[in-house]
Amino acid sequence: MDQEKTLALGGRNPSIDLIKSFAILCVLCIHACGIFYDHPVGSAPWTWGIFWGSLSRSAVPLFFMASGALMLNPEKSLPLKRLYGKNILRILVSLFFWASLYKTFDMAFLASNQGFLSGAEIKIALDDLALFRHKYHLYFLVVILLFYICLPVARLFVAKLDKKLFQYALGIWFVFGILYWQVLSFWPFSLLTGAIQQAAISSTWALLGYCFLGFYLLTYPPTKKTGLVFSLLGLLIIFFGSYFFSIHSQTFNTSFLSGTSLGVCFLALGNFTFLLHYKGKHWTQFLSKASFAIYLTHVFFLTIFMEKAWIYPLFPLGLQVPVLVLMTLVPSLLSYLVLSKIPLVNKWLI
Repeated sequence: MDQEKTLALGGRNPSIDLIKSFAILCVLCIHACGIFYDHPVGSAPWTWGIFWGSLSRSAVPLFFMASGALMLNPEKSLPLKRLYGKNILRILVSLFFWASLYKTFDMAFLASNQGFLSGAEIKIALDDLALFRHKYHLYFLVVILLFYICLPVARLFVAKLDKKLFQYALGIWFVFGILYWQVLSFWPFSLLTGAIQQAAISSTWALLGYCFLGFYLLTYPPTKKTGLVFSLLGLLIIFFGSYFFSIHSQTFNTSFLSGTSLGVCFLALGNFTFLLHYKGKHWTQFLSKASFAIYLTHVFFLTIFMEKAWIYPLFPLGLQVPVLVLMTLVPSLLSYLVLSKIPLVNKWLI
């Protein structure tokens, strides 16, 4: 394989740290846009939400690509005992701890609004925890669990691939995990039924394809210009696809915002490629280390700021999403600084 593969060996990769830092800021931006989508389709707040949401849509795919770039390297030792005893166990513990905390947080909000909690509501909350009906952003941990479970076989798979076979495998993923989903809602593909319709890779498993794409791009990096072209093309597809199809139907069309949509795939490919050509600074290494904790905690603060919506509306409409991102980032970073000093918490929960 090409010389770029050595970047993933021997310690931290400053380019991957930069990518993860960019990705976590995009995550905050995506979730901050949510409140603007509640406005009427075509209104100024809704349009600004689509604008910032389109710019930041590569967030979660970038995290999967960064994970694949580092974890799929077959030259990196990863015995099953460490994989299950450390990586998988840590994700499971984090998932149920934070899911429980968020459920408690939501129940406290509910109790404060209605003055009490019924036994039926408590039972529903416990059922939600047991049945993986968790806070919306925690799906990322479930997909990462699947990636880790498949990792031993996946690492063996990529070790046997040359460049052409790798491209062929990614082509299958792109056609049936990305492109197929995008066209199925349009005529004449919407007429398909049965086995041919079900040939599409499920969105959960399709997300794992980004892990392989990340490792491929690290191993065979395209040029910065190629990255910029894909980023721009992806951004245009996401924004104008979301805008015009929503305007046409007068209902919010979210198909172009999906992590497995064509535009998001192009945007993630382009952003990863472009950033891969730069090395991060000390602050990006810090933000990269903190990214998991920020991801886990930021929804607490975002929910509070959205409920107490009196600060960010003071700013011009076009700046309200970045302001809300900054308002969410600061307490999330402070939470990381505190939690990272607590034994066991810093090992298992962040």
